[in-house]
Amino acid sequence: MLHNVYKDYVKFLIMKECKKILVLSLAGIGDTLMATPLIHELKINFPNSKIDVLVMWEGSRNILERNPYINEIIHFNMIKEGFWKTFTFCNKLRSKEYDLSVNTYPQGKIQYRIIAKLINAKLRLSHKTDSWGFIDNLLINKSAQQDYNSQFIKNNLNLLGLVNAKKKLKEHNYEIYFKEEELKGARDFIENNQFKNRILIGFHVGTGSTKNLALRRWPKENYALLAKKLLKTNKKIVILLFGGPEEENSNKFIKKYVNSDKIKIVETKNIREGAAIIRHCKFFICVDTVLMHIASAVNVKNLIIIDTPTFNKTVYPYRKKFVLIKNPAIIKDKLEYYKYDGKPIKANDEEVMRIMKSISVEKVYSVIKELLR
Repeated sequence: MLHNVYKDYVKFLIMKECKKILVLSLAGIGDTLMATPLIHELKINFPNSKIDVLVMWEGSRNILERNPYINEIIHFNMIKEGFWKTFTFCNKLRSKEYDLSVNTYPQGKIQYRIIAKLINAKLRLSHKTDSWGFIDNLLINKSAQQDYNSQFIKNNLNLLGLVNAKKKLKEHNYEIYFKEEELKGARDFIENNQFKNRILIGFHVGTGSTKNLALRRWPKENYALLAKKLLKTNKKIVILLFGGPEEENSNKFIKKYVNSDKIKIVETKNIREGAAIIRHCKFFICVDTVLMHIASAVNVKNLIIIDTPTFNKTVYPYRKKFVLIKNPAIIKDKLEYYKYDGKPIKANDEEVMRIMKSISVEKVYSVIKELLR
């Protein structure tokens, strides 16, 4: 099998050009957003190539819509469809005979690299994460060592050197390409609700829900108390509650608790429509999640992040100033709590919830109050 891996690599080296590229971005929606600078660089380095992107989540597909550097977005939920349908699907992609496949960062589980091998591009790139073992060497042709001191985007760009490509853009940032109707819809939302001269503060109570990551939410009761205090501070403040179906109950709880016409649950069809409205916020408050990166991408002036055991340097907002509300209960190195090895946060449920409760409402409120001045 190692001989076959070597043969595939040799075939790639003697190709005159890389015509077909498949980017695999099967992990979180935020991970896909942070893969967009890599996709842009691949297109610049291989201008005649056809670039397809394989995603697992509808939100990831939505984030990539209208991206001018992508030929086709392939959406397939492997968890939902199961083993045999996934195997058949990968065989179908295999028939496209991709020259290059790229597993974006972090995609720590071996299953992501098995998918790459089933599709079987001539050259298959990946990062070496903490779960890497002997079998991974049989699945992937070339790899780059992950760097926990570098943000996701930089880790992704480190893969370019494996195919003798270079960073050609002067700078890199998240790339979202809004439709005009999405921007107009956001403007209409502001105008119809008479929010034009208000101080809009966005809340996102959610987190990823895989493994035990949902436990790192700041308690909904704290968001409710914070909202009530903020509305008393300045009459111009309006609180906007963002999120999808997983945040619906929490948002309804906050809305009911505050009981004010100055707090509104934002209801949109997809994540892009929500992102277009987030563009109008002066403040955005959340833990490390996809909407944190979206708030950074659309240049929210005051991005306030509530510290969690998973918030290490790799997931810092890229090229954006932010305020971190440090968590006093996190006494170990963050990497002792969570690495990209496919495993959950290394703490029991009670400990994770205790850690998240340790940040007081008063602490977050005082930071926002100071920024309001």
